[in-house]
Amino acid sequence: SVYNYNIGRVIKNSLDKEIIIGGGGHNMAAGFTLNKENLKDFENYILEDFLKSNTVNNNIFLYEIAKANYFKGDYSQASSFIFQFIEESTKNRDPYSEEILLSSFFILIESLYFINDFKKIISLEKSISRYNTSLNYRKSFAMTSLYLGTSYINSGDMHKGIYHLSIAQKYAASKDQVVYINNVIGQVANYL
Repeated sequence: SVYNYNIGRVIKNSLDKEIIIGGGGHNMAAGFTLNKENLKDFENYILEDFLKSNTVNNNIFLYEIAKANYFKGDYSQASSFIFQFIEESTKNRDPYSEEILLSSFFILIESLYFINDFKKIISLEKSISRYNTSLNYRKSFAMTSLYLGTSYINSGDMHKGIYHLSIAQKYAASKDQVVYINNVIGQVANYL
């Protein structure tokens, strides 16, 4: 449920447009049934309706929309909404928790990586190095350093790439992460 957004109305409209095959609800909750082949149309319809509703008056919704796109694998949309969230939050000086700010940053870096936008990742290097490397965020920091390192390597700067890969290795939070990072370093070494 989202304050000031009538999800029940959206479900009824989706039913009227035959996007879903059944459903109902009210202002704060709803349920529905749909054919699997209509899932993308339904997601797009709700997102479009939500954005048109002007409910996005609180920037946290930009973050939530970015997260939803990230989890469904639409990294281009995820990075676009995270950039909007960061820009609006900075402009408005919104007091979000460190967890939300770091999460948005990690979603941004990973999304940019998955769409091969290495130049943008490199442009964020100062922000990456500024972030907290406490145990709470160690796994994310290690992966962000990995993405930065491989971005430099893909851009032809092996020296900076190896440097950031070594940081990733240093902050790896699990055995699996160490193995993965060492595998990437081994691939780079074989390439050289």
